[in-house]
Parts: sequence; C-alpha cells; structure tokens
Amino acid sequence: MKRDLDVVLKDAYGKTFKDELTLGEAMALAIAARLPEDAHQTLEQRMVLYRLLQRVIQGGVQEFEAGELDTIKRRGVSDFQLTGLGAMADALDADYVPSK
Repeated sequence: MKRDLDVVLKDAYGKTFKDELTLGEAMALAIAARLPEDAHQTLEQRMVLYRLLQRVIQGGVQEFEAGELDTIKRRGVSDFQLTGLGAMADALDADYVPSK
C-alpha cells in the first residue's frame, strides 16, 4: 500500500498541528516510541523496527505492507494523544492518491 509520508496531518477540526506534523514524522515517532513490551524483543525484532524507521524517515511516497501499518498504529496508541493518533491512523488507512 502506497502512502505519501510528506502529507501534513490535520486534527479533528481540520486544522494542521502547530508544528505542521507530517505523516512520516508521526510514523517515525510511533516506531521509535519506547513501549514496555520492547524489553522482551529480540535483536532481530528490534532491527525490523529500525529498518522500518529508516524507510519512513526518507519521506516521499513509500510502499508498506498492511502489517507494517498496523504495527505503526499499535505503537502510536501508547505514545500519542488522541488527536495525533487519530490523524495518523486516518492517514494510514486512506488510499494513496497521487497529487496532480
């Protein structure tokens, strides 16, 4: 599934966040969040997240598997306020539409 990581997220009122947070920035924050279950992950599991983070910080239009998007949303649940999480989840769930 393609996603444009440079799209600026909007809150529940349709306004951009104060720092004009992009989808890619939100995804990177979610991936890098420290969760309690991370302490039990193997090196291989942590490296999968690191490789995903490396792709995300490149920005632009990227291809993701459904499981990768689910992982990012799950990690965001623990670290984001509701408005940020909702904006990121909506953007991840939306179909990619190329800009004209």
